[in-house]
Amino acid sequence: MPAIPLAITDQGDGPPVIVLHGLFGRRRNWQGLQKRLATNARIIAADMRNHGDSGWDDVMTYGAMADDVAALIKHLEIAPALVIGHSMGGKAAMSLALSSHEVVKALMVIDIAPVPYDHNYAPYVDAMRHLPLAKLERRSQAEGYLADAIDDRAVRAFLLQNLGQNDDGLYWMPSSQACPIY
Repeated sequence: MPAIPLAITDQGDGPPVIVLHGLFGRRRNWQGLQKRLATNARIIAADMRNHGDSGWDDVMTYGAMADDVAALIKHLEIAPALVIGHSMGGKAAMSLALSSHEVVKALMVIDIAPVPYDHNYAPYVDAMRHLPLAKLERRSQAEGYLADAIDDRAVRAFLLQNLGQNDDGLYWMPSSQACPIY
């Protein structure tokens, strides 16, 4: 299976550091940290497959995500790199270290462990799937609908960062088929 090209933001000079976000996240979640760290290192924040501006595929496994990151590191010719992964990105980073250890100098994993989890994101995914996007014109309208299903305003705001808009209207950037429920 070929690797999916990952959209990146590349900032700074020095030792290479790859930063990987979690489920429903995007590389821009790391903007502030990236800017601060870029004074001492080359910080490359990536949108994982099926997220943000990166490529899309029906396969959404940690192995596939690790292959994407390995291909990115090789393409940028920065091996070995420090890899920082948060949540889903952390599991992908652990998979990368196991499958392509030659491209990983060091690993920092945040908010996840190499064990099975029983997270239930089904209510979030269900709420996102049931938004009447064709009837909505603004993100604020979508937020109102999500409020009925998701009490936490911060969670709603986080999920809404994945709501895109084009000439055809609003759409979810992570497709329902591509993003599994972990």
